[in-house]
Amino acid sequence: MEVFSMHVPNLKTSEKNSIIIYKNSMKCHMKNLIKIPVKTTYLEMHTRPQHIVTATPENVNIEEWNYPTASEYLEIYRKVGSPWGWTGRLLLSETELNAELKSAHNKIFRIFHQNHFAGFIEFSQWDTSEPEILYFGLLQAFTGKGIGGFFLKWGIMKAWNNPITKLWLHTCEYDHPNALNVYQKVGFEIKEVQTSYEYYDDAFLEEWKKQHS
Repeated sequence: MEVFSMHVPNLKTSEKNSIIIYKNSMKCHMKNLIKIPVKTTYLEMHTRPQHIVTATPENVNIEEWNYPTASEYLEIYRKVGSPWGWTGRLLLSETELNAELKSAHNKIFRIFHQNHFAGFIEFSQWDTSEPEILYFGLLQAFTGKGIGGFFLKWGIMKAWNNPITKLWLHTCEYDHPNALNVYQKVGFEIKEVQTSYEYYDDAFLEEWKKQHS
């Protein structure tokens, strides 16, 4: 799940070239990735929340998405995640991604508004006592309508319907600027903040710098 003060390094061309990976490679679904330091916040929830109400909004329905193909999955992954620079699934080969999507550890739910795809939530380690909300997001056309808040709460309660001891997720500085606040409001608590090197698309970073300069 991919907000705040870090400035993207103004890399020289030679520096960019030295860390571009998988250029024109069949393994990766992106061509111009660079590795940069990213501030990431890890949050946890250790008890089932008692205050969450998940009344379904009008004209909204949620469906479990069983075993999508890599191409089907990447179509919605890009639509939802590209505004925030998501690359995690794009770093996998088609074979690797298909294996992930067919794993018992993986669980995906899609949300629809008036029968139009609006977003998805993806869990990792679903079949363990400590699942992770790996990805959560909406298409931008459906934000600000109360759908996202409902969907996040629905996903939290769905996870806690299983015999789990912890639900966790992470967000980084390139995610939606309200992401951290939203997660805390529904009951997640910050466990730690780390800066680590992650891969981002060069074009995304250039656009991000323009918008935040």
